[in-house]
Amino acid sequence: MLDLRKIANVTDTIKLLEDDMQGEQGAIEMYNRHIQQIDDKDIKDLLAHIVNEEKEHLKELKELIEKKKGGN
Repeated sequence: MLDLRKIANVTDTIKLLEDDMQGEQGAIEMYNRHIQQIDDKDIKDLLAHIVNEEKEHLKELKELIEKKKGGN
């Protein structure tokens, strides 16, 4: 028997993860803008490092969404 509550929960979870991905993408864009505007090399290097971490978060979230869509 199809459990509609489980389907709604998975759909809600996927939506939340997609919202999280948008937040990560927004952070990447913001940090990249800041990198362009800041002259201090140390700060630019730190922000570039943070951008790479945010990109990893995006990858992890995408994998979670694919897993949830696959029913796992």
